[in-house]
Amino acid sequence: MHSLGRAQSPRVIRGAITLAVVLAALAALACGERASRSGGEASDAARIRAAIEAGDLPAARAAARDLDLAPTDDAELLLERAELLVRAGEAPRALWVLEDGVARVPDDARVQLALANVALGLGDPSRALEAALAVAPAHDLHADALLVRAQAEMALGDLDRGLATLAEMADQHPDRPESRLFAIATLLKEDRQDEAVALAHETRASLGEGETADAGRRSIDLLLAQVRAKEGDLPGATEAARALVLAQPGDPAGWELFARLLLAQKETEQLLQLVDEVSAEPDAPAFLAGVRARALIVLGRDDEAEAVITELAAQAEHPAGVLPLVEWHLARDAEQAADAALDDAIARFPQDAKLRAVAVEIALAQENAPQARERLRDLRAQAGPSPMVDYHAARLQLLEGDEQGAADALMALAPRYDVAATQYWIGVALERLGDLEGARRRYGLALRRDPRWLPPSHALMRLARERGDTDELGAVALRVVRANPDDLGGHLGLAEALRAAGDPGAVPHAERLVERFPEETLAHLALASARTGAGDVEGALATLDAAEAQLGPSAAIAEQRARALTRSGRAAEALAGVDAALERWPGDARLHATRAAVLFTLGRGAEGIAATDEALAQDPDAPAPLRERCAWRVAASSAGATSPETAVADCRRYLGIRPADGEIWLLLGLALESTGDPAGATEAYREATRLVPRNPHAHNNLALLLAEAGDLEAALASAQEAHRLAEADPNVLDTLGELYRRSGLVERAISFLEEAREAAPGSDAVRLHLALAYRDAGRPAEARELLDGLAQGPKATAAREALDSLPEQ
Repeated sequence: MHSLGRAQSPRVIRGAITLAVVLAALAALACGERASRSGGEASDAARIRAAIEAGDLPAARAAARDLDLAPTDDAELLLERAELLVRAGEAPRALWVLEDGVARVPDDARVQLALANVALGLGDPSRALEAALAVAPAHDLHADALLVRAQAEMALGDLDRGLATLAEMADQHPDRPESRLFAIATLLKEDRQDEAVALAHETRASLGEGETADAGRRSIDLLLAQVRAKEGDLPGATEAARALVLAQPGDPAGWELFARLLLAQKETEQLLQLVDEVSAEPDAPAFLAGVRARALIVLGRDDEAEAVITELAAQAEHPAGVLPLVEWHLARDAEQAADAALDDAIARFPQDAKLRAVAVEIALAQENAPQARERLRDLRAQAGPSPMVDYHAARLQLLEGDEQGAADALMALAPRYDVAATQYWIGVALERLGDLEGARRRYGLALRRDPRWLPPSHALMRLARERGDTDELGAVALRVVRANPDDLGGHLGLAEALRAAGDPGAVPHAERLVERFPEETLAHLALASARTGAGDVEGALATLDAAEAQLGPSAAIAEQRARALTRSGRAAEALAGVDAALERWPGDARLHATRAAVLFTLGRGAEGIAATDEALAQDPDAPAPLRERCAWRVAASSAGATSPETAVADCRRYLGIRPADGEIWLLLGLALESTGDPAGATEAYREATRLVPRNPHAHNNLALLLAEAGDLEAALASAQEAHRLAEADPNVLDTLGELYRRSGLVERAISFLEEAREAAPGSDAVRLHLALAYRDAGRPAEARELLDGLAQGPKATAAREALDSLPEQ
C-alpha cells in the first residue's frame, strides 16, 4: 500500500457527506424486512413516501412531524424511521431517533453507522466519529465505518489521522476502492500533488475487472487529467479528456473537463465539432446540448445558443433544467424574460420549493425589495418553516438596511444551515457594521465551505487590498486560480501580489494573463504594472499604447501611463498626460491621486496637497491619495517644510483604512520621532518589522530606539537583523557597530564601523562612533584624529565631550 504520508500543514477538511450519501447509507442499512407497526405509523410513513415521490417537501415534513416516534428496540424500524425523516428534511429528528436507538440496541452496528452518517451530514463530526468507532473491526460494516471515521477525523482538522484511516481501510478491504479515491481527492485538495499522483497510479493498477473497477479507473483517469492541466500540460490533459469522453460519452464530468480545456486553448470549433458528432449517435446523452450551447456562446453565436437553451428548458423533466434559460436572460439584463421563464417553471413544477427560492434570490440580487418580499411570502407558503426560508428572510433584512438584525439572524441560523452562502452574507453584514476582522473570518469560512464559489474569494481579496496585505492577497488569489482557472479576478490578484513581492514571475504571469484575456483592459494594466515594477518602463509604456489602440482610451490606462513616465524621470510629461485625462474624466479620484503623486515628484507640494484634497472630495476613503499625501508630508516634515503632527495625522488616517501597509508604519515611526514620541515611534517600527520583515530600515530604526530606551539586548538583535538584510548599508553598519561598542564588544564594533566609514566617508555620525570605539579600545591617537575633524561640524558638542574623555597626550 502506498504511504499516504503526513501533512506538512494540516487543515480542516469538511466531511464530504451529502444528503444523497446519507440517504443511500440509510437505505442500505434498512434493507431487511419491514417491521410490523401500528396502522397510524404505517399510514404516516406512506404519506411521507408519497409526498417525497410527488416532490412535495412541505407535505413530507408535515407527515414526518405526525410520525409516531415511540421508543422501540426494533433496529429495522429505527433505520426506516431515520431514512424517512432524512428524506423529509427532518435530519435533526432522525439524529434524535438514532441516538435513542443506540442506547436501546447498543450492539447493532447498523444503527451506530446510521447515527454516524446522519451526524456527519449535520456537521457534528465528533458524534459521527464516536459512533463510527463503535463498529467492531470484525463486522461486515467495518469498511463503511472506516470511511465515515476518516471523513469525521478530517472534519475535526486531523488530516493525517483521516488519511491513515483511509490507508487502513484500503489495506483491510482491498475490494473497496473508494477509500483510495477519497484519499486521492483529499491529497489533491491539500496540494500534495506528488503523493496523489503516485497513489492514483497504484490504485489504478490494483483495480480488477467489472463495472465497479471500470468506474474507478475512469475516476482516476479524470483526476490525472486534471493534474496534468494544473501542471500546465494542456495538450496532454486534453487528449486524456478526449479519450474519456469517447470511451464513455454519458459521463458529464469528463465532458466538463474536456470542454474547459478546449475553451481555455481557444479550440471552441473543435469542441463543437465533437459534440455534434457524438450527439448524432443513437442514445446520445441529453446534457450534451448544454455543452453545445456553451460553445456557441463562446463563438458569439448567441441566437443559436438561445435556441438550444430554450429547447432544453421546454423539454426539461426536472426544475433544474429550466434554470439555464433563466440565467441566460439574467446575464443579458433581460429581467422580464428571466422572470417569465421562472414563473413558467414554477407553474410547471408547483411543488418545487427550490424554484421559488431562486425567484427570491433573483429579486435580492436585483435589490428589488418589494418583489423579494412578495417572492419570500410565496416561498414561505410553499416550504413552511425551514432554514432556507429563514436564510432568505435574513437576506431581505440586509437588503432593507437592517444589518444588525440580518447578522443576528444569520448567525443564529448558521448551526442549522452552515453553507457557504450563510457564512458569506454574515460577512457582508459584519463588514457593513464595521467589523472587518469578523467579516474576514466569515468570508474565510464561506471559502472553506465552497472553494469554487467566487464571492467569498473576491471579498477576501478586496479586504486584503484595502489593508495593503499583499501576502494574504496572493494566498487567496492562488486558491482562486487553482479552483477557478477561468476567473480573471483571481489572476489579477495573483499578478498584483507577485509584483508587490518583487517576484520575477510577475511579468510572465501577467503576459499569460493578456494572452488568456486579450479583451480585458485590466489584464493589460496588470502587465504594464508588472513591467514597471520590474524596471522595464519602456515595455510598460508599449503595453499601454497597445491596449489603448486595441480597446480604446480609459482613465485607468492614463493613470498607469503617468506613473510609468514618472518612474522613468519624465514627470513633466506625466503631468501633461494626467491633466489631459482629467479634462475627459474630471470625477476620477484615482487620476487626481496620480496627479498629486506627480506634483510631489516635481517638488510642487502645495499643488500636490490640493490634488489629494480633490481626490478625497470624490472619494473620502480612497487610500491612494492618503498614501501619497502621507509620504510627502513625512518627507516634508523632516525638511521643516510642514509640521510632523500633520504628517502623523495623515499616516494614521491612511492606516485606519489599510492597517497592513508596513511601509506607512515605517513613515509613521519617523513622524512620531519628530514629534518627540519615542514610545509611539517604537511601536510603529515594531509593526513595520512585523508587516514588512525584509525592510532593513524598519529593523535599524527600531534598534536605535530600543537602545535609547535601555534595552540593549533587543536593540542588538534588531540591528543584526537589519545587517542580515542590508550588509553594505552604511547606516545599518553604523548602528550595529555602535551597539557592539555599547555592549563591550569593541574590536567587533571597530570592524563594522570602519566598513561603514569606507561606505560613507563623509558621515559625521559614523566618524564619531568610530572615534569612541577607538577610545574604548585604547587607541587614543586615532580617536583624537577623528574627533578633531568633527570639532566644527554638527557633531561638535559630542566630539568635544569625547575629546575631554581621552587621556592627555
